[in-house]
Amino acid sequence: MSNIISSYINGNHRTTIYTDGTKVKETGYYVNEPGPKGTRVNRWVETDSENFIYEAPENITIKITDFCNAGCQFCSEGSNSATKHADLSKLLPMINSFYPGLEVNITGGNPLAHPELITILGILKARQIIVNLNINQIHIKENKDLIKKLIDEELIYGLGITLHDAHCKEDFKFIDKLGDRVVIHVIAGILNRHDLPALQGRRVLIQGFKNTGRGKVLFEKYKKEIEKNISWLQKKIPALHSMCKIINFDILGFKQINPARVLHLFDVPSDSVYNIDGIKKRDTVGNIIVPDLYIDMPNMEVSISVDMPKENFHKITGQETISELLNISTL
Repeated sequence: MSNIISSYINGNHRTTIYTDGTKVKETGYYVNEPGPKGTRVNRWVETDSENFIYEAPENITIKITDFCNAGCQFCSEGSNSATKHADLSKLLPMINSFYPGLEVNITGGNPLAHPELITILGILKARQIIVNLNINQIHIKENKDLIKKLIDEELIYGLGITLHDAHCKEDFKFIDKLGDRVVIHVIAGILNRHDLPALQGRRVLIQGFKNTGRGKVLFEKYKKEIEKNISWLQKKIPALHSMCKIINFDILGFKQINPARVLHLFDVPSDSVYNIDGIKKRDTVGNIIVPDLYIDMPNMEVSISVDMPKENFHKITGQETISELLNISTL
């Protein structure tokens, strides 16, 4: 049976997160009323609302470095070994506005290479933040002790690993020892039939192919092959749905694959369901209706998503609260 990790109020709704990853969101409010023997109790009153309204983000992705030596041709960030780590001391004022149960995804570049990684994870753990870390499979071999330390000391809740070599038995033997909170990340357009055995029985996140950074150069060179792979993956979704433990999609992955249509769940354009391009950020009276925030610490910029056009990124000082950053990003 799953236990509750966190429960909190954000805007017009209550969010409850369970140990198995389930997230339940209910619109409503608490009423404080008389209880037994002269006590006061809070009673939840459900309401019907057209949208979830947010006073603060519920998911934040924080890029802490542009440094990476993996050299992936599809890298949308264009990370390399000549680029810089972020000064994470600039993140501390923002962290003061983080609330228990907030989900934070730490990414890069290669975040394992950041010299302040353990320090910042310790600060987040003390604030009861649910932290997930994204790494590349290529960095497992040289960082096994560090990865094990992060999990054993519960400095991270989940670990996302971008697939690099589906046939490296040593890596997957190590991964299998890390527990049930590891998610294998794959890229639509890059994933091919030779990679499928590595996904058997695993939690998988399918990410869309991003036509930015080195990914833009790769797409221009191999456009037909990438589009062919995406088409192949669309047809393979029913099989993956059966062979994988759980399949999730990022927003761009959902747009490119449209699994709901492939699995005959509903026949509606994905843009109309998942607000893909972030166009509708507020309702008709100005309330914020998007829950996500992307913070680029090396470049001190913020947007609601890494996939947003460059003109939708805003410069920040690091002194802002996360509610202020969400407000900036949704103007």
